Amino acid sequence: MNDSKKNNSVTIYMFCILLLGITPILILFYCYLKNPYTYFFHTILTYTDSFPEITSSKNPTISKIISLYIKTAPFIAFISFLKIYKDVSIRKDNSTVKLLTSLILYIIFYTTTIFLFLFHNHELTTSGKLLRIMSQNDYFLLFFFISLYASIYILSFMLLWFLVGSYKVIKERI
Repeated sequence: MNDSKKNNSVTIYMFCILLLGITPILILFYCYLKNPYTYFFHTILTYTDSFPEITSSKNPTISKIISLYIKTAPFIAFISFLKIYKDVSIRKDNSTVKLLTSLILYIIFYTTTIFLFLFHNHELTTSGKLLRIMSQNDYFLLFFFISLYASIYILSFMLLWFLVGSYKVIKERI
């Protein structure tokens, strides 16, 4: 199988796992709409009170619960990547210096993004205009959290892809 077909199958696999990863967010949201005061939600909130989270003071329960679930995105990306890491490749026409520079810059970008969204507290109702709008409505909030989960998952998966692909290219050149 040539590289473009392998990369295409890896991409399809990545998006299928992403859809599976988003499913619990939809289930949690549905359960919240049916009964926001369940013992299940209360228990989770009690045990995870000290975790950093992205919250909305207009919808604190569901925002805290889904914010906690979003922290699983890098782990799901890592676990799903383990199955297909042998099939990943990147373009080989770049110089080694350019490849390593791009890798280092991406690692810095990824680390900053992960720190800001997973290890730092945010209140959406006091954030910028777009985030305030997202926090006003349950469905906008759901869209925000699904987008955030997808972004973190894809960034994590791409980091692993870039690390393994760079390693393979550099190993070939040595």
